[in-house]
Amino acid sequence: MKRRSPLATLLRVRRLQEDVAKAEVARARIEAALADDVAAARESDLARSRPADGDSRAFVASLVASRALAVEAALMRRAAQEAHHGVELRLADWSSAAGRSEGVERVVTRHHEEYVAEAMAAEQAERDDLTGAAWQRRRGDDRS
Repeated sequence: MKRRSPLATLLRVRRLQEDVAKAEVARARIEAALADDVAAARESDLARSRPADGDSRAFVASLVASRALAVEAALMRRAAQEAHHGVELRLADWSSAAGRSEGVERVVTRHHEEYVAEAMAAEQAERDDLTGAAWQRRRGDDRS
């Protein structure tokens, strides 16, 4: 019969917390990659933009549009940097959750090892008793 540790439920909760933290890291990495793609696209749009030739109004409008693209590209790059910072935070959360899980796991493992050692000691004591009783019976048979 296997005896459960009193901390087995806590260990399951900690492992679930670790799994959730791992999923958050994956989600944050995806968001950071998407933010990088968006920023790269805006920077590419900015690189392709050229001032319009001809009319002065078209020229000024194209400069204003280029400025707007530059601002948007800078904002998207900043958002990408923030997304990467979010990944770092999620990694720290995951590491913390893994540490909490590991601590409880060590206690549960120690509990299991103690249980196995107790069971083995009890089994050995039972064998010793049977051996002693058999020896007593044989000794009694020899006297008769």
